Amino acid sequence: MNIVYTIEDGIQSFADEFDFAGKKNTERTYLRALTLFKEFVESDSSNKTPEYRSLALTSPLSSLPKYIASGFSSWLRAQEFPVEYRGRRPNVEISESPHLPVPTRKYSLATINLYESAFSRVLDFWRDRERISFSVISQKTSERASTTRKSRKNKCDVRLKALAVPKDLGIVLRATTQQWVSDLPEGCTRLERLKRLRSRALVYVLTDSGLRASDLINLTVNWRNTLISPEGASSIDTIKSGSVARCCFSELTLQYVDEYLSFRSDESPWLFIQHGKTGVVKPTNMARYSRVNTNTHDLRRGYGAPITTLTVWRIVRAVADIAGYDRKKNSDYVVNSRPMCTRDSRIDMYHEKECGVG
Repeated sequence: MNIVYTIEDGIQSFADEFDFAGKKNTERTYLRALTLFKEFVESDSSNKTPEYRSLALTSPLSSLPKYIASGFSSWLRAQEFPVEYRGRRPNVEISESPHLPVPTRKYSLATINLYESAFSRVLDFWRDRERISFSVISQKTSERASTTRKSRKNKCDVRLKALAVPKDLGIVLRATTQQWVSDLPEGCTRLERLKRLRSRALVYVLTDSGLRASDLINLTVNWRNTLISPEGASSIDTIKSGSVARCCFSELTLQYVDEYLSFRSDESPWLFIQHGKTGVVKPTNMARYSRVNTNTHDLRRGYGAPITTLTVWRIVRAVADIAGYDRKKNSDYVVNSRPMCTRDSRIDMYHEKECGVG
């Protein structure tokens, strides 16, 4: 008995059966691409070219034309989304004036490229299960006939929003945090001392390891106490790629981390924590230290809870501002350099320690 899968069935089967290996951001991206494809199928027929007008969610999945990816991309480039749904905070002007039309904008080239790649993986999934009839070769031939791009691997040029940074930024940030802690006035508040000690320890860990912010905020006190060798070497499982980062930390870095932990003197399991509004240690309650509030499902705030990636970015930016860097002036900036050490240099440092060099 032959089972006829509809387009809606195909979308649901991908969402249910595809293994995202626990990568939540990747899962959200793929499912968002499927939601947009569903909107494309359901969109007004008068706005679609004749070959796509007959498509509906109830149409057989096998009826998809081999040029469906090109049609979806063309539709996506013309779509607009409400600006108020973007960003961490709602648009105040829009919320205060509901009678005004909601401003919209088109998807950026980077976003379009991302959804194109996700949808290409969806087509591979359907093709592997023999739910669509066209082959990879016929699809690529159709795509080449629909674009001036030589290959789908050569995506549209994307203008990066992030400014390049000086080659020596990591070195300067380390020196700045050292001086910042040394300049602590007598009688300063506990909160101010905590902030400066945390900034110094965080910058040194970043520059030694080259870790992503998402990996940095998951480091724990137990990792510091038990998972670093006497030589400073440590293996850290990364979240985004699932690979193992081989890191090597200097004695000075570990000293600054220990000074921060010693001054904190609390029971929080996280290496870098929020200090609240006063920096006062709260009564021991492990529930306070969780990343997410189980009642509201919001990120937990207050002393002892782990910091977020946004906090990491703010700390680095604040230290860079103290060092005198102006993000609006990039005359001395070098393109494609990174503020922290690269992964290659991190691996070299690790091997030097393993071999007893340096």
